[in-house]
Amino acid sequence: MTKVTDLEKFALEHIFRPYQNMLDFGEKRLDKLPMKIDEVPSFIEAHPEWWGMVKDRISRCKFYFPNYIQHKLLSFLRK
Repeated sequence: MTKVTDLEKFALEHIFRPYQNMLDFGEKRLDKLPMKIDEVPSFIEAHPEWWGMVKDRISRCKFYFPNYIQHKLLSFLRK
């Protein structure tokens, strides 16, 4: 299992970059989140088909989020 301690870095590298072309974030590789980290849960809710693919990949990668990381995004990741 891979321990995640930087939620913003995780969101960029494992949620947005692998699927950025699906949502038309452009051809250029994202170097920062396309929105604030607090906006990501709402974005997930607005794009369930995309999130299904992202979540499937993330669940197979076996990431671990320590209890001290508290964010609404984790409720989507732990489902």
